[in-house]
Amino acid sequence: EAFDRLELSHSDIAAFVRYERMKIAAQRLDRLAAPAEVDAMSFADDAIVHDGCDFLIEATRYDLRGLLRGERAAPLREDESRWMVMLQRADGSVDALQVGPFGHSVLTGASQPRKLGELLSERHRFGHVSDTDARIVIRQLASRGLLAIEAS
Repeated sequence: EAFDRLELSHSDIAAFVRYERMKIAAQRLDRLAAPAEVDAMSFADDAIVHDGCDFLIEATRYDLRGLLRGERAAPLREDESRWMVMLQRADGSVDALQVGPFGHSVLTGASQPRKLGELLSERHRFGHVSDTDARIVIRQLASRGLLAIEAS
């Protein structure tokens, strides 16, 4: 209500408050992240990818990196999309990251086990995402414990 009165409900400050609330909520997640070094480049397309932990994901209209450095942030362009992702690590710390449309698709698509090749084929829906870039995104998500990849 205070944000509405001050006309801040769609501001970068409100986005930062949502970010902080997500961090607190992430401390109550059940399945904790177990980061692993994986090389998505070496897995065959029939490898099985599934979620590696519980996480929270929420759309944002701001690039939060500036806000986290104490700077104000301008809204993203209309054609840009970003999501905040929060997870809790086994040591109790909360990990936060932002993903774009392909990362969002991978995370939501891996809620059920899927073949790596299926996830990679979706990259074409997001413009010019190469196979290598898509595998890098998947590797980064797996290295944080968000995804698990198993050879079939």
